[in-house]
Amino acid sequence: MNPMTEPTKPTKPTKPRLLIAVLTLDEEANLPSCLETLGEARADVLVVDSGSTDSTGEIARDYGYEMVEHEFVSIAKQRNWVLEEYGSKYDWVLFLDADERLTPGLAKELRELPEPGPMAAAFYIRREFWFMGHPLRHGPYANNLILRLVHPPLSSVFEQTRTLEYTKVEGETGHLRAPMIHENHRPLSDWIIKHDWYSTREAEDRKAFSHGAVKVTEHRFRAFIRRRIVPRIPPLLMPFASFFYRYFVQAGFLDGREGFIYYVLHDFWYPFLTAAKIIEIEKQS
Repeated sequence: MNPMTEPTKPTKPTKPRLLIAVLTLDEEANLPSCLETLGEARADVLVVDSGSTDSTGEIARDYGYEMVEHEFVSIAKQRNWVLEEYGSKYDWVLFLDADERLTPGLAKELRELPEPGPMAAAFYIRREFWFMGHPLRHGPYANNLILRLVHPPLSSVFEQTRTLEYTKVEGETGHLRAPMIHENHRPLSDWIIKHDWYSTREAEDRKAFSHGAVKVTEHRFRAFIRRRIVPRIPPLLMPFASFFYRYFVQAGFLDGREGFIYYVLHDFWYPFLTAAKIIEIEKQS
């Protein structure tokens, strides 16, 4: 050995930087648009399926991504399961739904994530919302921030109800600049069926969940309203208050015809159906 040459030190194996976990159930209409945007992020991709009976599995395998089956109870429990089972293998985990996709700018930022730790434990991502092929860029969707990119050892998901969850982080959070896109390609009838199912779970849980204080990171004010204010409002008043606030006060009317359809369905019809089912439960009990 040349005395002037220092021996090469063995390199320490590095942990994979990022896992993108996509939650699915019969998502053949949405999954291709999601998966085709993930390659530029240079991440491992895991499709977490809940018993699809359509071609969801074949689509995941066609794209070369791993798929695992796990029984669905709620979104919070599904995400916490991913963090528990896979979180120790990765620096970062990004959660996507099948009707969400990356933009090129976001994929670039995901390739350049900092080292995780208490000073960088999670990142908010802005979600651009599309409905019936039209962007909703006003009202509550003008700046729809969601906490989906997390450092597993410092993160968990709190379940307020089976249809409502918040991310909890023990550390500082940041914001990525580029957005993700949310666009459901399923027909409107599927949306209505799904939200009918959601309303049943929401009504049952609203009668059962604790109103005590819970420290969350994501949407603290919204969590406070849901915990402290909503239980004190008569159920049949909520749909009118929700629609009026989002459509008029937050200027959702600027989102045009498609926006009007969405606000009526999501912010009036859905809470009205939930309220009716709450009253039904009360009468039955």
